[in-house]
Amino acid sequence: MHSVPLLEELVIPRLAALLMTYGLQTLFNICLAHRHFALLNQDEQVVRLRSAETELPVSHVFHDGLPNSETLEKYRLQMPENPTIVPDTFLIRGNQLQSYEYSCVESESAQQTLSKIQMVPQGFLKSWSGILREYAAEDQLALTFREPENGTVPNVTVCDAEARVDVGLFSGEAAAIALSWNSLPAEWEVKGRLRDGMCSCTRTRFCRCCIYCGGSNIVNGVCQDCKAPQ
Repeated sequence: MHSVPLLEELVIPRLAALLMTYGLQTLFNICLAHRHFALLNQDEQVVRLRSAETELPVSHVFHDGLPNSETLEKYRLQMPENPTIVPDTFLIRGNQLQSYEYSCVESESAQQTLSKIQMVPQGFLKSWSGILREYAAEDQLALTFREPENGTVPNVTVCDAEARVDVGLFSGEAAAIALSWNSLPAEWEVKGRLRDGMCSCTRTRFCRCCIYCGGSNIVNGVCQDCKAPQ
């Protein structure tokens, strides 16, 4: 398993160039493939909603397609009038998109999302898989749908592992957390090609978690999931 700095140096630039080659950089970002908490069975999904008051993204565990009522109330999350759960984050395995995180959206928006998924070329999937195999990083990097512009300050995801909730933060508060010792970049946006042919990427989201496995259970500078020192 490679550290995030090594992925940024060796692998992410090649994936960014691949996104540009296929014109997918406006649709997808590159992200770190990780979860901050475990799912208990196949009936559970990590699903993102937004706060009705702040528009902040909050991901929590749906069971049998239904949200947790306590989480809805605590974070004042807004359920769509005609809710549909759609994939929004993907591993690529066997030259196929494999969804592992989701969003709950209006049914009309869901159809648009599913159409975009179907348009991803097989050649792109095959090349992405090949690059990750070359670096033995098949389970470390993923694709996620690109969010609308939210300003220049990176977003930060903060996890409540006990409640199994991820909360997104924006602006000044997020910037302060992004600089804390156990925060690492978790999502990259492709900006364009440089004069030397390489691609420029911007870190768009940070997570407070292990630099190797993405786990959030860090005690005394040691990840309790993979036992790696931080």
